[in-house]
Amino acid sequence: QEWAFVRQLAFNTAVGNSDAHGKNYSLLFARDQARLAPLYDVLPLSLWPEYDQRVSMHIDGAFHPGQINAHRWASFARTNALDEARLLDEVRHIYRHVAERPPDALAAADLPAVQVDRASAFVREKILPTGLAT
Repeated sequence: QEWAFVRQLAFNTAVGNSDAHGKNYSLLFARDQARLAPLYDVLPLSLWPEYDQRVSMHIDGAFHPGQINAHRWASFARTNALDEARLLDEVRHIYRHVAERPPDALAAADLPAVQVDRASAFVREKILPTGLAT
């Protein structure tokens, strides 16, 4: 379950979801097993740059998506006794997909062009410079 949480945290961080606080992560219980619920209440604030862009859960002290890089994720892994190489692989996978897909996905959702442009700018300015999307 910790890896499912890491993937969700990486996704929320990569899209700049400022509303991904502790109450937006849930467990589903079935019989004698618990599993992490699918993501919900995802708000990529990059679409509205006039609002505070800080994410709710910091990664190694960084709250701004552009400050969250491989070094901070590696520190997060060590702090939480997680395999550092695996964590970086998981995070890079998520960031790579977030970097590749927003313009097409948002355009397909019939969002206004200005929001598609903002999301693309967010990827160029915040995701790609971290080195995690390459």
